[in-house]
Amino acid sequence: MGTLLVTFYKEMFHGMDDKTLEKVEFEHKKDVNKSDYENMTDAYDIAVSRGHNPSKNISIKEV
Repeated sequence: MGTLLVTFYKEMFHGMDDKTLEKVEFEHKKDVNKSDYENMTDAYDIAVSRGHNPSKNISIKEV
C-alpha cells in the first residue's frame, strides 16, 4: 500500500493588495481497492477542499 504526497500553494490575503502564498503539504494513503487514477482524484479532491485553486499547479507524487 502506497502513499501520495500532495503539495500545492494556497493564496493567503492579508489586506487590500497584500497576498502571499502558503505551502500546503499532506499525505494521502492509497486505497488498494481503487485504481491509481481514482486514488489521485481522491487526493486532488482533498486538496481542493483544503483551499487549492484548481487553475493553479499541484504536485502529486507517490512516496
